[in-house]
Amino acid sequence: MIQTSFSLRLGLYSLLLVFSFGSIAQGLDEPGLGVPSLTPEERLLIELPADSELRILDVSEDRFRVLIQHANQSTPEGALMLLADPEAGPSWLEQTHSLRTYMAEFGWFTLALDLPARQHLIVDTDAESRYVNQITERIRAAKIEIDRENIETLVVIALGRSAGWATDFLRQQPDMAHLIMIDPQPHHPNQWSALIEGMSALTEKAVIDIYPARLQRLPDIRIRANQAKRSDLVRYHSQPMKGEYAGWKLDMPWLNRQVRGAIKTFITQADASIEAKRAMQEPPREQLPPGRR
Repeated sequence: MIQTSFSLRLGLYSLLLVFSFGSIAQGLDEPGLGVPSLTPEERLLIELPADSELRILDVSEDRFRVLIQHANQSTPEGALMLLADPEAGPSWLEQTHSLRTYMAEFGWFTLALDLPARQHLIVDTDAESRYVNQITERIRAAKIEIDRENIETLVVIALGRSAGWATDFLRQQPDMAHLIMIDPQPHHPNQWSALIEGMSALTEKAVIDIYPARLQRLPDIRIRANQAKRSDLVRYHSQPMKGEYAGWKLDMPWLNRQVRGAIKTFITQADASIEAKRAMQEPPREQLPPGRR
C-alpha cells in the first residue's frame, strides 16, 4: 500500500477557499448574476477553528480527507478516531465537529474520517468487494496517521452506519482499540449480523453502546446487549442518550459530556484499575545478594 499525505492549517485553507470563491464571483456586478451559494461542507470549512488541521491522504487511487484537532496539552490523554456515517455526505464535518473539538479541549488528540457512501447495489459482488476494501484502507490509513503521534490509548467512535465498519475492522485486531458506538446501525441495510459478529470479537477492550431513547430502537439494543452477554464481553456497557436526539448539530454539549464521562468511567479509569490488579498479581522478583544480578 502506497500512502502519501499533506496537511494544511485550516486558517490558510479557508483563505484559499475564499480566494477560489472570489474567482467564481468575479462577475457579480454583471446583470443577472447572483451571489454563488456555498455547500454545507464549504461553509463549515470556512468556519472551522484556525487550529484545526486538514490532511489529505492518498491510498492507492483513493484520495480523501481527515480532520485533526491536537490535544490542548503536551501529553494527550489518548487518541480518538471518529468515523462519520458513510451516508452523511458533506454533513460528515458537521457530524464530527462537536466531539472532535470538545474532546481536544480535554486533552485528547482527535481525528475525524470521512467514509464514502455505497454507490451500487449490494448484489454487485465485484463493486461490493472494492467498496469494502476502500473503507478498510481508509480506516487503516487513519490509524497510521494516529500512530505517528505515538499515543498509547486509542478509542474508535463510530457514528451511525460506521459502527458496522468499525467492528469489521477491529475484529481483525481486537486488542487495538476501545469502541464507542453512537446510534449504531449495520453497514448493510437491515442486516445486523455483521455488526453483532464483529462486536463479539472485542472481548478485551471496552465496547460502549450509546443509543437514542426511542421505542423503535429498543429491540436492536436488546439484541446487542444479549449478544454481548453470550460473547462474554465483560466491558460492554449500553446507555441511552441523555439528551433529545434530532440529528447531528455543530454543538451537542449533552452528548459531548456523556461521551467524555463514558470514556473516563469505562475506559481510562477501568484501564488503570486493570493495570493495577495485573501488577499485584505478578510474581515478586527474586531478591539476590549484591554482586549476583
